[in-house]
Amino acid sequence: MIRAEGISKWYGRFRALYDLSFSVEQGTIVSMIGANGAGKSTLFDIITTLDSDFKGKMLVGGYDTRRQKGAIRKLTGYVPGTFSLYSDLTVMENVDFFAHAYGCGREALYKMTPRIWSSLEPFAGYRASQLSGGMRQKLTLCCAAVHSPSLLLLDEPTTGIDPLSRWELWQELLALRKQGITIVMSTHYLDEAARADKVMLLDKGKLISYDTPKHLTEGEKRLEDVFIKFLESTNA
Repeated sequence: MIRAEGISKWYGRFRALYDLSFSVEQGTIVSMIGANGAGKSTLFDIITTLDSDFKGKMLVGGYDTRRQKGAIRKLTGYVPGTFSLYSDLTVMENVDFFAHAYGCGREALYKMTPRIWSSLEPFAGYRASQLSGGMRQKLTLCCAAVHSPSLLLLDEPTTGIDPLSRWELWQELLALRKQGITIVMSTHYLDEAARADKVMLLDKGKLISYDTPKHLTEGEKRLEDVFIKFLESTNA
């Protein structure tokens, strides 16, 4: 679904990414973890075609992110790290707005995100500004999935939401994986990163490790211990 070849990125003299090469298979969940400034958001900008000023090659669904942006945006749903919906519109109006933008109806929500949509539906007439943080994040996911994308990109989707909302979100993500949807998400919660099929460890723009949680934690009890050891070894 995703293939990165030698991805590097500069902001002036500051180098944000260093020759990243990796691939993400269809129907898998990949968690990106790293401290602030590790390069996670920059990498999302490149994958989502928001940033074309980089070195290397990025393919999404076989399409080039520089030359075939329209095709990539049709097959991709993106949940940014900051709230990106229309606060003055109701839940249903937000969903209908994004459905119209993608040229589709809202019917896909009932199939793709039934659990989350069922919890949102009682608030259909509420303005987005009236929702709790967890409910806003659920709405954002519904809007990102309204056009039945084959790839979902989630930038820290569980930050700042309550434990129950985190659990509900993860149940939906696991259900989406069963439908063959590919999910790439960044997170600061190492316990939930361990639920992914693969974990990508980033530090200061460098890909430190990219492997399954099982392989990464061999000889260690927790993914957190592995992450700390990698950081200590790279910064020694």
